[in-house]
Amino acid sequence: MGVLSNSDLSFRTLVTGADGFIGHHLVTEMAKRGLPANCATRRVKHLQGQRSIGVGDIGAHTDWSESLENCQAVVHLAGRAHVLNEEKSAHSAFEQVNAEATKSLVRQAAQRGIKRFLFVSTIAVFDPSLSRLDAQSATTPGTEYGRSKLLAEQYVRDASADMAHTILRVPLVYGPGVGARFLQLLKLASLPVPLPF
Repeated sequence: MGVLSNSDLSFRTLVTGADGFIGHHLVTEMAKRGLPANCATRRVKHLQGQRSIGVGDIGAHTDWSESLENCQAVVHLAGRAHVLNEEKSAHSAFEQVNAEATKSLVRQAAQRGIKRFLFVSTIAVFDPSLSRLDAQSATTPGTEYGRSKLLAEQYVRDASADMAHTILRVPLVYGPGVGARFLQLLKLASLPVPLPF
C-alpha cells in the first residue's frame, strides 16, 4: 500500500478510527516505520506518539479540517460496526456514521487537494445468500450495516475525478486484541463442549 511507503517521511496520512481494532494495528505499524499520521478518534488519545485529534461522534456535519491538516492521504476506518440482532431503527444511525460521515470526509479531503483515499468497507455489501464471491457478484446487502457501507462506497467513487481511491471489502478481521463477534467465537471454541455447527 503506497500510504506506507518509506520513500518520503514528510508524507502524512489521516487515519480515522485510529483507536479501533484495525486502526490501532495500522497506527502502531506506521509508528514503527516512522511514518507520521493524524489520528482521528472520538476523543483525544495517546496513540503511539502520533498526533491525535478528537472529532466527537461523526456524521454529515463533522468538521474534518484539523484532522486533514498537512495530510496527503486518508485511510478511512471509522464507522458504526455491524451488531447482533440489528433492528430497522438502526438505519439512520448506520447511515449517519457510515455513509454521511464518509461523504463529508471525502468532500473535505477533495477540497484540500488530497490525492489518495483508502476506504475500508465490508463483505456485507454482497448478497448474503451467495456462496462464492467474485468481481461480478451482486451488491445487494441484507443488513442496514451493509447498505450504509455500500452507499459510502458510492460517495468515495463519486470523488474519483478529484482523487485516487481504493475500496477494501473486508470479511471478519481478527488478530491480537480482537473483540466483538470473533472474541465471542473464541470463547465458545474454548468451552469443553461440542459446538452445534
